[in-house]
Amino acid sequence: MVSSRVLVFASLLALSSCDGHPPLESLPSSVGIEPGSEYAVALDSARTVARRAMVRMNLPGVSVAVGVDGEIIWTEGFGWSDLTERTVVTPEDLYPAGSISKSMTAVGAGVLHDRGLLDYDAPVQTYLPDFPEKPKGRITTRQLLGHIAGLQNYGAAMALRQDHCTDLRDGVAAMQEDTLLWKPGERYRYSNFGFRMVGAIMRSAADEPYPRFMQREVFEPMGMTHTVPDTAMHAAPDDLSTPYNKRSFETLRHAQPVDMSCTLAEGGYLTTPTDLVRFGFGMLEHTVLEAETVDLMWTSQTVNAGYQTGYGMGFSVQPRRLGYDEGSTPTVGHGGSTLGGRASLLILPETGMVVATMTNVRGPRVDMSGLSGFIASFFRVVDETD
Repeated sequence: MVSSRVLVFASLLALSSCDGHPPLESLPSSVGIEPGSEYAVALDSARTVARRAMVRMNLPGVSVAVGVDGEIIWTEGFGWSDLTERTVVTPEDLYPAGSISKSMTAVGAGVLHDRGLLDYDAPVQTYLPDFPEKPKGRITTRQLLGHIAGLQNYGAAMALRQDHCTDLRDGVAAMQEDTLLWKPGERYRYSNFGFRMVGAIMRSAADEPYPRFMQREVFEPMGMTHTVPDTAMHAAPDDLSTPYNKRSFETLRHAQPVDMSCTLAEGGYLTTPTDLVRFGFGMLEHTVLEAETVDLMWTSQTVNAGYQTGYGMGFSVQPRRLGYDEGSTPTVGHGGSTLGGRASLLILPETGMVVATMTNVRGPRVDMSGLSGFIASFFRVVDETD
């Protein structure tokens, strides 16, 4: 019955591709790790849905990784990392992590918290004494990590105009004179500025450059060997997938290079789906954080009025429907969207499964979160029958 259900998914998706596009099987792929025979039906379904997503969303390339119980069981790239050169995607290609960088930053802040170097509830002036107090109230790191500090946000237009930062504390100047939208703790509002401030706080609390601390205390212990700051504005890594943006009529154009030096903490890392799965395992296995700290980060924050936001500290923590599954499943994770790419990290704490998907294009209708959900539903069916 379970196998039939997965086959139905695959059949429906395959039939839906008969719309004038090239056959799905003609899209190239490069396998890194292929799962065992017990996952054969799930793998066939996942490959179909990945290729179908490429056609439906007009994606140059897609890279996928799936892990279960601490083991990476599948990695594969589909399509092209560079359309001009017709270079096939490999699982080792780098993509912008976008706002999944916020989850990484939150873990770094958690390390400092566990060591007694960062108090989540101390005013930010404890670490950034030059930051002015705001009339609407004091801001704490806990509020910044949960997007309830009342700070404004910024988008791609401002990112294109930002200055270069040699120290993450330099980036705080952009919000020095901003007025809070409301009293801290009053409402949820997603804010890139909030995590920029967290990065600056970490710089002061650790008393060393943010990238160096993150590399030694987060990425290396978690085995994230392909996660690096985005320096593509100056010297792009050789394995960086070519970034594209969608324009009118679904046309693809090379993404404009952006100086990400000020935005590392909120969205400035490059990585692979494999490294994102390792990051998820690191959280599940408490590799760098105390179990209590992980639980705290994966618990929805509550605003002053008493309702939960669905966001903890650097992680979205909401039940969601996976693929065509009935009902909802507790999930933790984050999405990422920046100029030249979109990404999704999906963690299923109850089953120990982690799924990551990434693409090298940003634009309307590019939904990596939905793709991750479908893939998780296929592999979870097999895992639940073991």
